[in-house]
Amino acid sequence: MELEHEHYTRELAEWVVDTDFDQLPAEAIKIGKERLLDMIGVSLVGARDPDSAGIRAIKVVRDMGGRPVATVLGAGFQTNAVDAAFANGASAAALDVCDTTTVPLCHLSSCLVPAVLSVTEQENASGRDLIEAFVLAYESAVRVGSSMSGAQYFVRGFHSCGTWACFGTTAGAAKLLDLNADQLRNAWGIVASAASGLRTAYGTMTKPLHSAYSARNGVMAALLAREGFTGPMSVLERDPKARQTAHRYFSFPTIFDSVESVDLSVLTDQLGKLWHLVSHPPTEKFHPGVAGTYIDLAIDLRQAHNIDPSRIKRIDYWSSPANLDCHAQFDDPKESDAARYSIRYAIAAAFLDGEVDIKQHRVERIFKDDIQAMIRRVQAHEIPNAHLEIYSRGDISNIYADARIEVLMEDGSVHSGTRDKARGDWRLPLIREELLTKYRTCAREALSGEDVERSIRMLEDLENQSDLRSLMRTIAGRA
Repeated sequence: MELEHEHYTRELAEWVVDTDFDQLPAEAIKIGKERLLDMIGVSLVGARDPDSAGIRAIKVVRDMGGRPVATVLGAGFQTNAVDAAFANGASAAALDVCDTTTVPLCHLSSCLVPAVLSVTEQENASGRDLIEAFVLAYESAVRVGSSMSGAQYFVRGFHSCGTWACFGTTAGAAKLLDLNADQLRNAWGIVASAASGLRTAYGTMTKPLHSAYSARNGVMAALLAREGFTGPMSVLERDPKARQTAHRYFSFPTIFDSVESVDLSVLTDQLGKLWHLVSHPPTEKFHPGVAGTYIDLAIDLRQAHNIDPSRIKRIDYWSSPANLDCHAQFDDPKESDAARYSIRYAIAAAFLDGEVDIKQHRVERIFKDDIQAMIRRVQAHEIPNAHLEIYSRGDISNIYADARIEVLMEDGSVHSGTRDKARGDWRLPLIREELLTKYRTCAREALSGEDVERSIRMLEDLENQSDLRSLMRTIAGRA
């Protein structure tokens, strides 16, 4: 029996099940198509990069074998939908060039796209079905993440890709499998028990696995629910009248956040009217890693003042205590995953090379003498109390944004600047040609030039593709 307070999970599930493509706003469809194209490109390069988690996860999946119904992108083979979602999730997040949902903070598309893509292919669904599933998955996940307004999961060391993102992957898979609302509620109950992912994995190959786990677990939970598997059907609720005992904390939001910060009303507030994908779209990463604002600022200074890197005496940069605390351990990176988490390395590479692309994070570049010498000239400084209040209450959406750099040259001249948003920020989105440039750069690591252009044409016309088999063959890549 459903108790009075247990209607949020049901209402959200019913909305996911009852909403179809024709009810989606045109802007949500447009953004959804862009996110699908972007994540497919990112997955293709993640599957081929020799230093990545993606190429290693793919090897394990290939060796295990599986019923060939879903494509492992960039690897040229098919397996079952669960393992394809896992492999593509690892590739999508491997190089940290996936987009970022900032409210609440998560690399959400790297979790969602692998899940919905694998089930779309298994079910021989259409491009409209794929877009529909992604948009509804995104909305479901953001609402669950936003219900934990204190974001204490982040402060306690949990990573959102491995925790609440799984509600989106499950919703998207369930939509494509044509589950009813009760089956989706069961699937959410199933997947909630698999939620995890620790921030201590940052800078290692395990961090991309959080997206892979989320994609895999969402697909598996939906498949289990289709077969009658049960779970707690109101996993998002708690009884506000319960006594102050451990039982009060037995809902997903109250486990990962403080009881006082949980606001379940956002789960259903303005469903079908407020679309978070439109009102606050993801930030698109043009540069891999976490230091996009610093990279853009360094490149701006280099170009504006015609800076000769060989004449730089010292580079100082400033950031919030939270940001420095998170990334200080990567100040002297020795491998690709750590370099992507090093602001110090990113600044050094930007001044030396005038760009920070995937190749700047490869091991052979990291250990070159010029960049090792430049890293030693970069010094970090704390901005006292910056973002302290918002961090303490769990509002972590802006701790990576603000950048300040000062460059001291050998002749004593000083060049300095500030920047509050990176290229691709939701307030400074990439234009179509920039997005396609990124896609081409990524996709050509796995596809021929002809297949890159063919895939762009099909992805930009996705809603009119009734059969995605041709697209999937095109983006499969070589074995």
